[in-house]
Amino acid sequence: FDHIRLSDAYGIIGPLLCNKRAPYSINSRDNWMLVELYTDGELTRQGFYASYEATDKNEILSETTIPQANTDAPNPPLDLTLITCEGTSDTVYLDGLSGDFTSPGYMPNDPDATYPNSVDCSFFINATEGMVIELTFVVFKLERPGLKGTCKYDYVRIRDGGESIKICNIHRFYTRRSKGNWLYIDFKSDGINLERGFHASYTTVPKEDPECGHPLYLNSSHGD
Repeated sequence: FDHIRLSDAYGIIGPLLCNKRAPYSINSRDNWMLVELYTDGELTRQGFYASYEATDKNEILSETTIPQANTDAPNPPLDLTLITCEGTSDTVYLDGLSGDFTSPGYMPNDPDATYPNSVDCSFFINATEGMVIELTFVVFKLERPGLKGTCKYDYVRIRDGGESIKICNIHRFYTRRSKGNWLYIDFKSDGINLERGFHASYTTVPKEDPECGHPLYLNSSHGD
């Protein structure tokens, strides 16, 4: 159903939000936060109003806690299901309206967990006709690229229609909207230098809506 998801450089922050009572506050664990609103095709509601403020990290480290689920709420928060490949060589087919998938071995609460060697893991996302796919890498940490930034070691390749791109060295969330109704994401690792891997999310949006699904960047010290 409809929900809000909060992420930072370390992954998902707290539970998915669908019935929180205001006011509700949370701190990121790094210098950016991604706020994503997902809606289905059924009931609509008023929505939300949020404000943010940049704060000295040292001032909040001693008091920051990740909020837990509100047990007094009428319904429990949504569970986040992370999909990955079975073994080191596999293709996963995704056809839901939205979803989350990761590199093999990825652990959302353990930044020291790594993917294995010699991975060849693929994800095929297929949307219905008239829809496109909004893909976001919430966490992305692979082996450092080769000389001149070439992705010759571990990398993710995204195939979108007739276009094919490699990525291996993005530090913040990377968002891409497909040209058609499918995306093919292929992850390969070599035999050395393991890293945390990636956590990606996707959602499908109407092709004719040029604004829906695109991120809005906020980089001031505070705002609403």
